[in-house]
Amino acid sequence: MRRILSLCSLVILLAVLVPLPAFAEDAEEEETTYEPYLESEFSPFAVDLRRAETIFFGSLPITFAVSSLVVSAADALISSDLPATELSLGITIGLSLTIAVVDYILGLNEGE
Repeated sequence: MRRILSLCSLVILLAVLVPLPAFAEDAEEEETTYEPYLESEFSPFAVDLRRAETIFFGSLPITFAVSSLVVSAADALISSDLPATELSLGITIGLSLTIAVVDYILGLNEGE
């Protein structure tokens, strides 16, 4: 049974991967040049959302490290059985979201 499943998986994989080069375009036929995005291509909301996303996910590693240290220190001082990982993740997400919202509010005040 295992051999049949492996054989079927291999056949499906080959059926998907082999025809892919047939649909690829030749790079020699058409010259492509880079055109930078214009400011008018994106709405201000999309730009703000992208900035908030970048700041949120960029601050996650830093806030996770800090919140893990704080939760570990609090757990050692209190000597309790806190769910350290879940608590650290909750604090991390909250802090990162707060940082992104504060940046958005400061950006609104800067535009005035």
